[in-house]
Amino acid sequence: MKKLFLIFIFSCIGFVMKAQTSTAVDSLPLREPEIFDRAEVMPTFPGGVAELMKYLSKNIRYPKVARENGLEGKVIVKFYIDIDGSVKEPEILKDNVGGGAAEESIRVIDSMPNWTPGLQKGIPVKVFYVLPITFKLTGVKSKKNNSDDAPSSENSIAIFSKMEPMFPGGNVQLEFYKQDILSKIKKSPKEEAQKSRVEVMVTFNDLGKVENVIVINDNTDNLQNINIILDGIKAMPNWYPAMKNGNTVMSQKILIFEY
Repeated sequence: MKKLFLIFIFSCIGFVMKAQTSTAVDSLPLREPEIFDRAEVMPTFPGGVAELMKYLSKNIRYPKVARENGLEGKVIVKFYIDIDGSVKEPEILKDNVGGGAAEESIRVIDSMPNWTPGLQKGIPVKVFYVLPITFKLTGVKSKKNNSDDAPSSENSIAIFSKMEPMFPGGNVQLEFYKQDILSKIKKSPKEEAQKSRVEVMVTFNDLGKVENVIVINDNTDNLQNINIILDGIKAMPNWYPAMKNGNTVMSQKILIFEY
């Protein structure tokens, strides 16, 4: 009887400890989901990069102070796409324009429609995004070009005028992608003794899709590794296409891989 009584006491103690542990766990604050710098599937604007360009060109208005003073340049904005596709917490990383361009960039990004969210292992996740916006006056020279001409009221629309193509998410995301390609490369003992370098000319169409890749310079005879690089480039997502006079155009860019 005494033995049974002791077992009962220990059982009660175990139950209380379990209940306390459960209560402590339940009371812990939920950890906010991580915001990824890069996801397996990056967020996309509705309709893709070409539609993003159109959205910016249509909705950005040249700030009055910047327009009247002929100010041109680039504003770089960082924000993240939430798991429901909404745009959150835009912040200015760089403002080379002034005159209200930064505030206008934030306004337009805040008013963006929901994106298709990024995915990690098939699950929607929060992903950071970096977007450069170029402000350029049309039909008038800027003061940076030493012009005495006053901008007219017709030059009120900012042109998203990026002459070179850009990888989604900017150069940081491009470097992540390049490292993913290089991680598939296996160097021979002979190659380990020197740094290999492969330079590739990439041609993009007017939608930012990779159209052609050509090796223009390399210091390796390992065709298998070169093909890994070329296949990786061909599988890239669409870039932001190059622009000229407010229109998307075909372009070329040299990518360098060192390993």
